[in-house]
Formats: sequence, C-alpha cells, structure tokens
Amino acid sequence: MIFYTSDLHLGNTNILKYENRPWETAEEMNAALIDEWNFRVVKDDDVYVLGDFSFKGVSVTAEFLEQLNGHIHLIRGNHDAFMSRDSFRYLELVKHHWVVDEGWYKKINDNGREVILCHFPIMYWDGMDDRGSYHLYGHMHSRPNKQHPHKNAFNVGVDVNSYCPVTLDELLARRESK
Repeated sequence: MIFYTSDLHLGNTNILKYENRPWETAEEMNAALIDEWNFRVVKDDDVYVLGDFSFKGVSVTAEFLEQLNGHIHLIRGNHDAFMSRDSFRYLELVKHHWVVDEGWYKKINDNGREVILCHFPIMYWDGMDDRGSYHLYGHMHSRPNKQHPHKNAFNVGVDVNSYCPVTLDELLARRESK
C-alpha cells in the first residue's frame, strides 16, 4: 500500500494550540501520532511525508523515524531545516527505512495513477488537465478557506485526516461521498 501524510510537526508544542490538537503536551501528541501511524501502516507499505515532519534536530527526528512502520519518503516542507541526506549520514545507520528527498516536488505512480507530491498546494501541476493526474499537498492544515479548489487536489495533512496517513483511494472515496 501507498500512504500519504503531512504536517505531523512532531516535537512542536505550538502546533497544539495553533491547530487545537487534542493533546496536552508535545510528548502525548508524538506518541498518539506514532500509534495512529503504526495502526494503519505495516512494514512493507510506502509512506510519503509531504513536509513538516519534525521540529527536532536530526538525532531526535531519526528516533521518531525508527519508531514508524513502512518505507518512509521524506519530502521537504517549510519547517524541515534538519532535512538533508548529509545531515543523516553522521548517524551511520546501516539499516534505515527512510529516504530523504531533498527536493520540494516529486512525481510518483500510485497503482497506475500519476501523483504529484509537494508540501505546498500548486495552482497548476503536470498532467492536471490532459492526464487527470492528482496533486497531494500539506501546509494548509485545517484552514477550510485555504484548501485547493481543484477536484484532483487533496490535503494529506494530519489535521484533516484523523491524525493518520491516508491512501489515494480513501481520498477519492471521501471526495465521492461529498
């Protein structure tokens, strides 16, 4: 399976108030987000994190990553200062299950469907009209007036997805039920 998520903000106390998240402390939030993730994602699943994964440095971020199931693909967000391949090299982790994509934009195939991934919502993306590709983004959190208007654009942030990663099929089913 392929899952998507964004804006976990692990370790960030301010996000609790900003998004009115249901936890008292960042530690409670971290534990709950990790539990929700691992409830849905198994070892062989792929998870694309579209930015703002952690507010901690490389060592603590690596500790978060080691607790999570799946093959994790990190795409840069505006709060991901820690994120580069070089910053993780010093940990000398022989067996890690994550990939750091240093860019802001990635195109993948999800079961024959073209998917454009970026932390920020993009007004126009490759294949939007002629191929019916999908655009998944984060950054906007739960602000309803800031969501992308195109029918094939989906916010995968935890704040609008029950605090867990989601599949493209789930996003499409939710769109059809509205």
